[in-house]
Amino acid sequence: MKVSKTAIAVAISSAFLFGCDFDIGSENNETAPPPEVTPPPSDVYSIENIYWDMVSDTTARSLSGTQPYLFANDEEGTRALSIYTGDVTSGYTFTSSSYSADEEGSVSFDGNQCTYTVADNELDMSCTKDGVPTSYSATEIVDEDVIAALENATDGKPATIEEVNAAIALAQDGDIIGLSASGSFNSGVIELNKAVILDGAGLAQFTGQACILVTAPGAEIRDIIFNNSHIGTESACVVSGSTARSGAIVITEDVTGEPATLTNLTINAENTNADNLNNKSSWIYTEGKVNLVDSTFNNLPSSYLNMAMYSACNKDKSGSVIQGNTFNLAGNSTSESAAIRLGNSSSQIVTADDCNFSIENNEFTGAYTTLQTDVMTSEYRPVAIHAVRASIANQDFEDTNQIVQ
Repeated sequence: MKVSKTAIAVAISSAFLFGCDFDIGSENNETAPPPEVTPPPSDVYSIENIYWDMVSDTTARSLSGTQPYLFANDEEGTRALSIYTGDVTSGYTFTSSSYSADEEGSVSFDGNQCTYTVADNELDMSCTKDGVPTSYSATEIVDEDVIAALENATDGKPATIEEVNAAIALAQDGDIIGLSASGSFNSGVIELNKAVILDGAGLAQFTGQACILVTAPGAEIRDIIFNNSHIGTESACVVSGSTARSGAIVITEDVTGEPATLTNLTINAENTNADNLNNKSSWIYTEGKVNLVDSTFNNLPSSYLNMAMYSACNKDKSGSVIQGNTFNLAGNSTSESAAIRLGNSSSQIVTADDCNFSIENNEFTGAYTTLQTDVMTSEYRPVAIHAVRASIANQDFEDTNQIVQ
């Protein structure tokens, strides 16, 4: 069996801050950071990381040479099914979607629930979708010319920051701009200045210091993975003249009325450290109206200030929502860190001018309490939310959010 790292890359290539208006203590100089909480690597099953030539009993047509399949599982456990069209002469293109595999012999994709066996470079698979059964058989592709052509395939979506910005320039409000699963988004700024949707399909990944600057009401960012190592390095994603007011995603005060929507994002903080943050940058910094929903933040540090989301609340944010997210804090530090921070600070007192956030149905793992006190002297650290109660519109937030020790 040949497992090509390039092929996998083609298929997948796939918070804490206190604003710069204050600098409390020496949290970023602690010498004993907590251990990272990194999930174990996923198993690689016999169906995965192989190019398969498929035959379906519903069509009785061989897909060999025109539609190879690749169930790709990368080293971080991100799974993407890529289906190819084309040939060696004209080149291949592919479409990708997520799939799941929890045990050998079972796989699910696009509504199909399947069982399979692999033996002697042959795959037999039986699937059911909407009650309709389909059988597949496949042979492993071993022709080096075909494999080389597949490894050079593209999905036709923007694959660089420059290409995404060009697509936005040509788009109309409401358009969906898909990001390539094989893209390289590691430096530069995506300028989201129209009410369009950036869709990573759960496969496109940001790395390095790349960021997104949102200036358009109604814009949406969804299904993107953020594996950044640096935050706040791109000057365009530093706003209000304050290095602490920066992030991997920045929503400016221009976003009023219709909120910017951030949905189903995956933020992995294990690649960051205090030295790679621009003065305690956040993953998300907002001065505008925003809805953050159904997203997951992993390995948020508690030994230095790097919020998942921070808003200085220097502009009316009536209606902003943080709902249905999961915040996983790593370590057991007593640093003044939190998953969400709202408001400014003066003489170590947090203010709530113009803040109006609804925070509900979120889960905070590793936090000790829901809300930190006004004067930031709580003995319970890290905390879920660093703010005063007046910052939060729903005063039942302690009942509608869950703390998991």
